[in-house]
Amino acid sequence: MKRCIEILFVLTLFSQIVQGQSKSDNVLKTVETIHAFSSPTEMDTFMLTLKGNSIVDGEICFEIINYKGLKIYSETFKSTKLIGYGLLEFENPTEKDKVEFIKKRMNEFFAESNFLQPAIPKTEEFDEDYYEKETFYKIQNNFNSIGFSYVIGEEDIRQITIVDNKVIIYWNCC
Repeated sequence: MKRCIEILFVLTLFSQIVQGQSKSDNVLKTVETIHAFSSPTEMDTFMLTLKGNSIVDGEICFEIINYKGLKIYSETFKSTKLIGYGLLEFENPTEKDKVEFIKKRMNEFFAESNFLQPAIPKTEEFDEDYYEKETFYKIQNNFNSIGFSYVIGEEDIRQITIVDNKVIIYWNCC
């Protein structure tokens, strides 16, 4: 009898814990890839995790975990930021259109073409409207630098790389 009471107590406690969790903790979709980034010879893990009550109302966490297992980059944004101008051909996009487009963007987020090596080619010229001068030349002179380019929102294009052992946004436009 005592054992039954203990089991009932544990089940009740577990039920309360589960009910206490926010629905926003629901993982709806995860996309992951490995790619050299923090080191030209080691592989880091790039992850997108979509959490929330629905794909359209969720939040996406973009994280990079280096080859040593340390989180070196984290950014969170609304899932609708992946839609941007993507549904302009629809006069009134449906919920299904939005869901499918967000899923498509997540699946394409880590396309090989978004990885840049070197992060800034030697042939690229400095443009003070888009770069900080010292950072530009520090990255450009590091032939082993690896950049990653991604878009959130309608025209928020970001390029990140490692400078002085830290991930920075070195280019952000429009």
